[in-house]
Amino acid sequence: MREQIHTLGLQKIGIGSDRQLDAVIDITVNNTRLMYEYSPAVFQENVSFFEATEQKQDGPRQCPELWAPYVCGDIRNCQVTATHGELLDEPHAALIGRVITKAITDLWNNEVDAVS
Repeated sequence: MREQIHTLGLQKIGIGSDRQLDAVIDITVNNTRLMYEYSPAVFQENVSFFEATEQKQDGPRQCPELWAPYVCGDIRNCQVTATHGELLDEPHAALIGRVITKAITDLWNNEVDAVS
């Protein structure tokens, strides 16, 4: 890896010295190790999944079923007529905000009812 980076030129990629290069390599190796060793727990609640229905043809479709192994509760799919990059633009962000507000309100009401 070191030789490949030197071939590119340290200055071209924003690394000023061999010491900085060593630090970047060490951090990359460590982060890669952490990524492969980490296994998140299964989420024990319901999930609201926002699916952008205007997908580009060259990218894979993101679907809620992909999350099933990681979620113990229900996965509620909310289809939004937008591309992924437009989801936080108006009017889509307002729709997403309303769905999240309702989910939080329902959760809160269920917890209050359980205590009563």
